[in-house]
Amino acid sequence: MLAFIMLILNVSLTAYGTEEEQPKSATEFSSELELFLADNSQYSSTVETPDSGETENDIIINTNRLIVSTNSNETIENTCGAINCLEGFNNWHIMQYACEDDTSAAYEYYSTQDYVNYVELDEIIVFEEEETNENLVQTYSSDSKTLSWGADKVESVSAINTIKKAKLGSQTIVAVIDSGVDASHSFFTDESSNTSRILEGNRPKDNAPDPNQSNYSHGTKVAGVIVDNTPSNVKIKPYNYYYYQNGTTITLATEISSAADDNVDVINMSLGNYTESSSVKEAVKKAIEKGIVIVASAGNDGVDAYNHYPSNYPDVISVAAFNSSNKPWSNPSNGKETNYGSSIDISAPGSVIKTTVPGGGYQTDGGTSMAAPFVSAAAAILKSTNKSLSPVRICEILTNSAYKPSGWANNYASKYGAGIVNFKNMLAYVTMSAPTITLGSNDKISITSVAGNNATCYYTTNGTTPTTSSTRYTGSFSVPSGAKSIKAIAVVDGTIKSSVAEYPIQYHTQLTVGYKCKEKLNLPDNAKNIKYLVDDKSVVSVEDGQARGLKPGETIITVTMNANRIYYFHVSVEFTWWQFFHQIIYILFGVLI
Repeated sequence: MLAFIMLILNVSLTAYGTEEEQPKSATEFSSELELFLADNSQYSSTVETPDSGETENDIIINTNRLIVSTNSNETIENTCGAINCLEGFNNWHIMQYACEDDTSAAYEYYSTQDYVNYVELDEIIVFEEEETNENLVQTYSSDSKTLSWGADKVESVSAINTIKKAKLGSQTIVAVIDSGVDASHSFFTDESSNTSRILEGNRPKDNAPDPNQSNYSHGTKVAGVIVDNTPSNVKIKPYNYYYYQNGTTITLATEISSAADDNVDVINMSLGNYTESSSVKEAVKKAIEKGIVIVASAGNDGVDAYNHYPSNYPDVISVAAFNSSNKPWSNPSNGKETNYGSSIDISAPGSVIKTTVPGGGYQTDGGTSMAAPFVSAAAAILKSTNKSLSPVRICEILTNSAYKPSGWANNYASKYGAGIVNFKNMLAYVTMSAPTITLGSNDKISITSVAGNNATCYYTTNGTTPTTSSTRYTGSFSVPSGAKSIKAIAVVDGTIKSSVAEYPIQYHTQLTVGYKCKEKLNLPDNAKNIKYLVDDKSVVSVEDGQARGLKPGETIITVTMNANRIYYFHVSVEFTWWQFFHQIIYILFGVLI
């Protein structure tokens, strides 16, 4: 009895304690992290490197913070003199120290502990932004109604119109992990529905640039490129990783985790550094495993991008930047170019890209920060047509359909990926629903597409798979004699093709009939002008739509009807179990008698 009471008490205590024991969500952790970093900002230190001949010295910010990942959710007993510690999400423990020496000592200690998966410095991760307000003679078509020449280069307007004609595209969310987005900008309001293209972020400052960072417009610029190159069903959800004065390893890892928890479709990261991070890599891996496409800028330092992150993590789409002349982007201020190398997957426009800035204005900007959102926009369109497409498959489609300017194979193929992203070409990999094939009361075949009159349908009658070279459907038609099946496809703008629809004209059915028994021949309810032909009339006969077994054996019943449809019944006449049993009884007892 005592044991039973203790069990009940234990269950009750467990139930009441569930809420307290629940692990933090990524969003909850990000809110706590923001306060934690603000409270401990005074422990960061800056170091200026010697003048390297640039306009200003490089500045290194040492956060004096560690990220410690443990094997379990246990609290770290020895904090090694940490000023503060934040934990409770993903087995991460954020340890704040007062100075660089304390940080180094703690790093060495945790590196030797068995319960620690990894320990790493919480480093600064910067935006991949360079040129600003460069002049450009706009060469794109006036009817495109886009902001930059890049939209014409990648043929996004054509792709958007084709998608609309095909009546494709479910709501798709692109996470912009950046500095926040000015959601009040008029460019982000869809004119047709008077609704915003920017979804509410997890925290207030996600939808407004962080005033504490000097380059606060970056996230709004990135969002502008995506909105400029996608239909209205593609939405932006901002995630501000710029928590307090800067963005770091842990803030980026946390925001990636938040976006993954929110089940976004695509993540854009126009940022990076040259230090591999276990926490960011872990967050990226989990997001990709959930089917989220991740696109990242490859960097603007004119070096091999093999050690640039997060662009070089597995299955992340790495993007280089090109100009309007199909040449690698170059920073007009210092001559540095887009990063290059075998780790690059694809290139995109990244020079003098006109886009949105906070306050309702527009500016031009460049670098891989502006190139990455073009690719994110393309990935979002693909996702909107088929949510089941994996990140790997989307990367394959984008690279296989990339535009390769003259001389690409000789000059750029090994350094800048598969080519320049092309929205129109990628639509060749998009599949619509199969058209509908129906037989009317007038015995004629009609073919209709989900895209209506915006689609052109093609068909065959001999059982072969139709192509755009097959017979074009112009109206209902009679089935020709000897036809095997009607197969049809629908095509929009010569790029988006449907799956194949089939309407069998010749049906083959297996039918078993008992000896001296009858079985109904299953024919269409609207069948008329029915004719029966039996190959071996000694095996089976047909009366009133029923087959009667005359003797054990096999034969074929051919049924013809309206619209030249043919049903082939492969008939087997067999003894039923009770007939077989009766035969055995007759043989045994008949002989005895």
